[in-house]
Amino acid sequence: MDITGRKKAAFTLLCSAILIVSCADNADDTTDASVSIDAMPVPDAMPVPDAMPVPDAAPPDAQSEPDAMPATCQTTGFCFMYVTNLGDEAIDPSAGIVGLDARCNATDSNKPAGTATYKALIADGATRIACTTASCSTGTGEHSDWVLKPSREYRRGDGTTVIGTTTANGVFTFPLDNAIGPDIVGTNNTRTGLLTDWTSSASDCDNWSQTTGISETGLHNVTGAELLSIGTSGCTNSGALVCVEQ
Repeated sequence: MDITGRKKAAFTLLCSAILIVSCADNADDTTDASVSIDAMPVPDAMPVPDAMPVPDAAPPDAQSEPDAMPATCQTTGFCFMYVTNLGDEAIDPSAGIVGLDARCNATDSNKPAGTATYKALIADGATRIACTTASCSTGTGEHSDWVLKPSREYRRGDGTTVIGTTTANGVFTFPLDNAIGPDIVGTNNTRTGLLTDWTSSASDCDNWSQTTGISETGLHNVTGAELLSIGTSGCTNSGALVCVEQ
């Protein structure tokens, strides 16, 4: 082999040695890297929040109860009655019994305080009927637009003087505990259209639509059946109204 060939062979061997050493160094580095890499730390699990506490149920006697409804004439309380302060309640032919009810709800010095509705203690045998038999012997089914409630106490406007308590048939038995009102100046007559047994009278100023004719008349200042009738009186004669809370 000539000198040139020897040089080439030596050069080739030298390069091969260099490559072997370089690869070995790389292999060592890879091994070291794999050994030195620490495992990534696993984060702690998130804590589970405690369950929300359930409030204890209030004992039955501690639970709030709605306030009881106050007793009224519509429920179990007593009802008012009063006599209009005028001795002469004129009949309005165009209004009839509705007009007399309206008078009971107008401003009146005898009317009890408050906003209650009132109707006249009066009958016409058609629109307003108390009883079709004496004292409503068959019950409240005989009523038509009647103004007294069954088994209810009625008082004067002072709130303490008891007039009386109605029967289960919605009428009074006599005598009353007290008269509906004291004597008034002028006349104690009241328009009723009722007979003394609570049935309707045919004398009612033609269903309170006329100023001619006659009507059944009572007295408000008595405790007996004269409250309903003492006889008839002319439709233009003086007469007050007994008004009943509804």
